[in-house]
Amino acid sequence: MNLSVLGISHRTAAVEVRETLALPDAAARALLRTIRAEPVLNEALVLDTCNRTEVYCVAADAADAADPAAYLLQRIAAVRGAAAATSADRLYRHDGPAAVRHLFRVAAGLDSQVIGEHQILAQAKAAYRQALSERTAGFLLNRLMHQAFRVGKRVRSETRLAEGAGGIPQAAAAMAREHLGDLAGRTVVVIGAGETAEQAAQALIARGADRLTVTNRSLDRARRLAGRLGDDGDAVRCPALLRRHAGRTPLRVDAAGLEALADLGRRADLVVAATSSPRPLLTGAMLAGRRGRPLTIIDIGVPRNVAPDAAEAPSVHLINIDALGSRLDEAARRREADVAGAERIVDDAVADFDAWLASRQAAPTIAHLRRHLDGLRQRELARYGRRVDAGGREDLDRFTAALLNKLLHDPIEHLHRLARDGDTPESLAAADLVRRLFGLDATEDDA
Repeated sequence: MNLSVLGISHRTAAVEVRETLALPDAAARALLRTIRAEPVLNEALVLDTCNRTEVYCVAADAADAADPAAYLLQRIAAVRGAAAATSADRLYRHDGPAAVRHLFRVAAGLDSQVIGEHQILAQAKAAYRQALSERTAGFLLNRLMHQAFRVGKRVRSETRLAEGAGGIPQAAAAMAREHLGDLAGRTVVVIGAGETAEQAAQALIARGADRLTVTNRSLDRARRLAGRLGDDGDAVRCPALLRRHAGRTPLRVDAAGLEALADLGRRADLVVAATSSPRPLLTGAMLAGRRGRPLTIIDIGVPRNVAPDAAEAPSVHLINIDALGSRLDEAARRREADVAGAERIVDDAVADFDAWLASRQAAPTIAHLRRHLDGLRQRELARYGRRVDAGGREDLDRFTAALLNKLLHDPIEHLHRLARDGDTPESLAAADLVRRLFGLDATEDDA
């Protein structure tokens, strides 16, 4: 199996290192297009989230092909800049079955900062769609990703791992509630209009926030999100969210472009940043005009959306994504039994995938054997079929085909069983014996 994964995550590096290797949509597509144009990798997929950047790849079969890890690091540096190369010592690599297991654990939510979180499965599906659109997902990755999706679904339906897990956006909202107390009446700014920002805004509203402004580079997208969340003056209120606020101050969600961010930051009590911007959107200079009013900033973007110098502004408390770790670790400990159940599901899926792959490796010998023997059958039918009428030839064809299938059934099943154990000496010897007994190597060019 030529499958490998090269990645960096919250387990191996802090956010300031991870952001040098982040591959948001445009960068990921640029990398995939480069890979497609060069003969080193046959398949590739980029999984980029706030906590991880991973490239899954299938190397070319050529004996002189470049090492996929070294090749990928060079190509990532070309897309992201020289700083990416300096983070090489924080990368992890898994090959073959270890890469399969890693992906299945990721899809199950077992490798997430929030154990059991929901968001990673949707992110994996988005990564797969991206690879399909760039034509870098082939036979092996197609099978692998669909198996990963089934693993994620099984874990969430057969265990309670995901119950109460939420995700990074929900953890950020809970952290905001701890720091600020009641969020009602607080001035809240959400930077971003994507899925993560929307989930963060919903979690804040569920915890009492009733004065939100969504700010985004695209004002139109900010308005659409504000419209879904509440009422920005131009859009329809979201009934489900309003029902949560029954009997309280009416929920209001406004929209603004990024040019308003400095002014919003000076007036806010809470800022939650959740974009994939390659550079900081909020800086210390933008907050310099604050007059001692406390401000909590929670930055869950990778790369970081808030410059570190923002923490130096008066009365500003800056929390980045890594600071959520202790809260998430405690929640994970409470779900240890469910983790064990999820790991068993992963074990089963890895065994199934290995068995499928092994059977595919036996398939060429089996297919060649069938072609060879059926060719002999057809030649003998041509010799003796002329001695019988048309009806007799049809009966003879059916009879000999059925006889061949029965004769081949047990040997082929034996080859399949051996193949499921992988490339063991016994399985390799059996395949070699079949090829020599039936002269398959000699007829390879004619098959």
